[in-house]
Amino acid sequence: MQPPLISVIIAAETLLISRSGNKMSACGQSLPQKVCLPVLSTLLLVISMGQSLSAQEPVNPIEVQGIRQSITQENKNTSTQQTDNLNKKTDQASKTGNDTTGEDTKTLVQAKWLDKEKAENEIREAKKKDGGPRRFAADLFDIRQTNPEAVTEGGVAEDYVLGTGDQLQLNVFGSVTFDESLTVDGKGEVVIPKIGTVKIAGVSLGKARQMVNSKINEIHAKSTAALTVAKLREVRVFILGEVYRSGSYLVPSLSSIVNVLSLSGGPTRLGTFRDIRIIRGGQVIHSLDLYPLRMDGKGNMNFYLQNGDTIFIPLGFNPVLLEGAFLRASNGEAVPKVPAQEKGKAEANLGSGLPDMIFELLPKETAADALRFAGGLLPAADGTCLSLRRQDGQGLTSVQDLPIEKLNEVKLLRGDVLTAFLKRERVTGIIYLDGWVRVPGSFARPEGLHLADLLERDHQVLPDTYLERGEVVRTTEDGTTSYHPFNLRQALARDPKDNLLLEDRDRIQIFQKEKVDPRPTVTFQDPFGGNTTGPLHQGMRVADLIHRSGIPKVKEGKLELPELYLRRGQLLRRDQEGVTTLLTFDPEKAFQGDPDQNLELMDKDIVTLFKVERMRLPEKVTLAGPFTLAGTFDLHKGMRVSDLVFMAGIPTLAANRYIAELARSMYGKPSVVSKLDLTPLLSSEEGSPLKFEDDHLNPLLEPDDVLNVYEKPEFRVHRKVRVLGQVQKPGTYILDREDSTLSDAIERAGGLTKNAMPEAGIFLRPSLGGNETDEALVNTSSRGLADILDRLNETKLIEMKAGTGAAGSASAPILFKAPVMHGISTMKLNRVVTDFRQALKREKAADLEVIDGDEIVIPKKTETAIVIGEVTTPFGIFDVKSGFTVGGLLKLAGGLTRNADSSGIRLLKADGRIYDSWLNFRTVEPGDALLVPQRIPRDTVWQDNLQALIPVALILNAIR
Repeated sequence: MQPPLISVIIAAETLLISRSGNKMSACGQSLPQKVCLPVLSTLLLVISMGQSLSAQEPVNPIEVQGIRQSITQENKNTSTQQTDNLNKKTDQASKTGNDTTGEDTKTLVQAKWLDKEKAENEIREAKKKDGGPRRFAADLFDIRQTNPEAVTEGGVAEDYVLGTGDQLQLNVFGSVTFDESLTVDGKGEVVIPKIGTVKIAGVSLGKARQMVNSKINEIHAKSTAALTVAKLREVRVFILGEVYRSGSYLVPSLSSIVNVLSLSGGPTRLGTFRDIRIIRGGQVIHSLDLYPLRMDGKGNMNFYLQNGDTIFIPLGFNPVLLEGAFLRASNGEAVPKVPAQEKGKAEANLGSGLPDMIFELLPKETAADALRFAGGLLPAADGTCLSLRRQDGQGLTSVQDLPIEKLNEVKLLRGDVLTAFLKRERVTGIIYLDGWVRVPGSFARPEGLHLADLLERDHQVLPDTYLERGEVVRTTEDGTTSYHPFNLRQALARDPKDNLLLEDRDRIQIFQKEKVDPRPTVTFQDPFGGNTTGPLHQGMRVADLIHRSGIPKVKEGKLELPELYLRRGQLLRRDQEGVTTLLTFDPEKAFQGDPDQNLELMDKDIVTLFKVERMRLPEKVTLAGPFTLAGTFDLHKGMRVSDLVFMAGIPTLAANRYIAELARSMYGKPSVVSKLDLTPLLSSEEGSPLKFEDDHLNPLLEPDDVLNVYEKPEFRVHRKVRVLGQVQKPGTYILDREDSTLSDAIERAGGLTKNAMPEAGIFLRPSLGGNETDEALVNTSSRGLADILDRLNETKLIEMKAGTGAAGSASAPILFKAPVMHGISTMKLNRVVTDFRQALKREKAADLEVIDGDEIVIPKKTETAIVIGEVTTPFGIFDVKSGFTVGGLLKLAGGLTRNADSSGIRLLKADGRIYDSWLNFRTVEPGDALLVPQRIPRDTVWQDNLQALIPVALILNAIR
């Protein structure tokens, strides 16, 4: 039978390693042997496994897939890293043309360090993702040895089997003396100069020593040789299966399985700790269970790995969760005090908050083995039974109690949860002493122990203990508590009423005198915002308290603090009933020792001093006008106009930067106003008038001075007008001429569209506000929408009956607001009424000038009119035809209601004109609105709506 092909891998790899410096050809390129070796080794390993699989036991397909992934990753990492290093070295050599052996070594060391760091990070992140409860024996791999050394400082055992690559130290003494360093070569031999060769590969170190001795004695009789291992050979092993980082690793030949396995991070949450397999030549030659090692330090760890060995971690067996009062699950510490549950009453869902740990059980192991692995139970645990939770295939969870003596009969399944509960704590013969005592804590209670016995026995009472009261809280066996107060002073005097007989679980509370009966205090409120409360001592007076605060300066018994008001201080005193009394004193005399002013203090007194500025009016100056920070400022001594100007910021674009007026108050008389040249008083980025002390150009300021800075007349950064509605280019336009007109604005907007209705155009102006110049622009016969609502609410002339006026006066007409428009406000919509059709023809009377802020709305053509108010169909919209009259429109709306004021009907034309008389036969045109008010305001619902809707209705009716 042929030897396993894995032997070919070892031989080939050994041969290549021993011939350092040679190159291997791969894919038509000359590459270093370190690039080719992993490719060759992994390829041969796959062939070997395929050959062994056909002759040996079947292998799990998952294992084969894991091997493939491992080989692929190893090839990828190795090839990429080494190729990059080769490229770097080639580039450097081409630039310098010098020997780069030192740089090559440095580069390879750096690459090896980076690869280790990357592997460490990958394993750390993978373990974080695993999460979940701790697993028993996983801590063996918490510390990962990333650089196992091949040195042999502690010596090598005599049964160590030598192999190719081992470095030996030979010391010969006797008839001849010499030292020599030897290396086992690829043939398994060592060459001893002037002696010959000895084939020692495959034999133990002790046997090799005998063979070398015999060889030397053939030439030099009576000589003795000492042969030791100086450095172990390195072997390449594969770690596959359920590990965090599978692949091939180069390790010293004496490395233990645990150390080698730690390089990969150890088994994952799916891997096993109970059956770690060593595969050599396609056969499992060794199996390791880590539980005996972790529990008792036992287990066959003296196993020597060889080149090509595979450490395989299969899937785990039955993982079970042990939680609660198990020794290893709780790390020997106290666990949450969950009392033992009644049988069959255990918690049925996972996540009880108890400490837990996962243990892996082999098929033949029982609950007793799980308990043994967990280190047994804590002393406080319920030792009679454990609780087992199990979930079946349908997702149903069942709970059963397992007596401790029958645990060896119960086999646990994957996913089982075994819980150990604590016994409920019960105490006897103990009492507790808390509070202000010398040694608080728990104490034994002998029979007949009284309160005074306990306190005097251990000298528990302190000098500042509160003697008027103490408390005993008594707890019975069933948990009921009762409260027993006592007088500590009487108890220490052995008064039977207060010297209580103590019982088990009594909790005695002693108090500090200061906590129950606080020391007297006094509060000082200083004028600078401080508020200090401190102890009050007997005989303490006002001057003592103020002096203790450290605020005033005292020189020769006199206060020296200009900010303090020395003519008055106040003391607020509160009596036992909560009534406060205000007392006043002279601070200066109090410091001089005047007994009438230096008041004696009492508990909870509040002493207050004040600032002298409290007795002075604030001095302010103001800058009014277009400045960025204009406002009122504090007046300071020596402050001039230029200082005020600087505080107010800089003038805006609209400001007149040349002239300002300074107004000075004469307090009841007309103010004195003087003009100032503002220009030299302004600060800028280039400079500021710092030493400008001319009293005429830059006068000193006095309280309540006001500096007025004025605006440029009608200043605007831009003058603009909005054109909306049925024009070609609606939007906002900047006026480029002083005399731009309505027609100019519409022309700039591209003119009218085909759907425009110019006769109903709306011209809105931001404010008419009583400005006669603006009002002159408006047609005086029809003043806009604001006038519409004014006229709807117009007053009527009513003659008062004789005798109803002022005493003896004749009847006189008065203006009385008609009730017809109750609830309708006179909103200022500021519509300028003009004839748009004439304006578009540039008729001067209609083509008004536009100003900044004007809005022009050209509505869309409409064939309807609206009726609002006291008609059968209020807020109705009706189609109107040529020749249609107001009467016809009212008929379409169902006619007037009984509460309609027929005399107050108004017709609002689309162009803004209003008609209020002879309406019945007036023509109604598209875009018009007819308003019918109430006669008696008994129902204001529609008027409330009208108030809100009139402006919208009018404009929408025009634009619609």
